[in-house]
Amino acid sequence: ILFINKTEAQIILGESSNDINELLKSIKSLGPKVAVITDGVNGSYVLDNNMKFFHMINSCPINLICRR
Repeated sequence: ILFINKTEAQIILGESSNDINELLKSIKSLGPKVAVITDGVNGSYVLDNNMKFFHMINSCPINLICRR
């Protein structure tokens, strides 16, 4: 399983494409059985061994605690 963010995928592939599906396919063609690309607030995208595409958005409230 390879976990990278969108910018890292673009750098590895030498592409500037923002098409997550194309980035996933290209990264997967390099060898990992499962490729995961994270895209900040837009969620995470997964292409598995069966070439099934998943899009996950997990959001939850965050409480900021400031300690001094």
